[in-house]
Amino acid sequence: MKLTIKIPDSNIEKATPLIAYLKTLDYIELEQEDVFDVPEFHKSIVRERLNKNSDKDLLDWNSLKEDFI
Repeated sequence: MKLTIKIPDSNIEKATPLIAYLKTLDYIELEQEDVFDVPEFHKSIVRERLNKNSDKDLLDWNSLKEDFI
């Protein structure tokens, strides 16, 4: 039998003890699936933007992060 449990990222802290317990059971095999299918047109947009910009176009994170606090 195969059973799939989907746990949203927002609840991962609640699920951590459950996952730890399940790992102790010898009759349960856990598989983590972090597969994201990125469409080719998204990849091409990112490649194009990376090729278009240079280091001089980048902003300094240390000076910008204060704006987010």
